[in-house]
Amino acid sequence: MGQILNVLQYSIITKERRKDDNSRFWATYEKVSTEYDNDLVKQMHNDINIILTFGGLLSTVIATFIVGMQPNPGDTTNALLFQLIY
Repeated sequence: MGQILNVLQYSIITKERRKDDNSRFWATYEKVSTEYDNDLVKQMHNDINIILTFGGLLSTVIATFIVGMQPNPGDTTNALLFQLIY
């Protein structure tokens, strides 16, 4: 903690030099952590967009296969009519 405070004492990141060491430490911590959090949220937003796009495409493909596997109701009707007639 002492080394960090020594580095922060002469850091150009902190704008206010009149504050004590703890205040400058927490001001710098807030700035760095906010920057990190904003980058993390931006990356998560991009990731969720990719996941949602993939999920939408996958559900479309699965729905197409399910519909394609269903028997044609017209074939069933034609087979029943054929049995009635002949």
